[in-house]
Amino acid sequence: MRWAAVWAIWAILAGTLAAGAADRVDSGPVFRYLGAKWCKPCHNRNSPNPKLRVFHGWEGSAHAKAWEVLPDEDKDNPVCLRCHTTGYGLPRRADTRPEDLRGVQCEACHGPGSHYFPWRIMKDPVVSRERGLVIPDRDVCMRCHW
Repeated sequence: MRWAAVWAIWAILAGTLAAGAADRVDSGPVFRYLGAKWCKPCHNRNSPNPKLRVFHGWEGSAHAKAWEVLPDEDKDNPVCLRCHTTGYGLPRRADTRPEDLRGVQCEACHGPGSHYFPWRIMKDPVVSRERGLVIPDRDVCMRCHW
């Protein structure tokens, strides 16, 4: 009788775990933030495609300077950092430091670049979107400009 109770408990636990596993949805890869330094090599003034020559324009923009204009007393405030840094509180690549994500960088609007930044992926619009590239729209802007 004692072994029957133990087996019954194991059967219930195994069934519960299996049911929980069946209900889980694979969330896919973890997209990580890299920082604008990864975008610059392909999106600079020398790009053969004029549409890609955007980095130098961003460098002088208010978005690029969003960290600099943040008052010192707010540089630890998560409410402010959500909009004045890129990917605040979200996964970043191991060699990317928080200071590498200061300001509103490319990934703030285009999504974390860990899976789409290689040129072989970026050159294919469908694959790059599958790998996390966001084509910003009004909703993306409204996350900070409300």
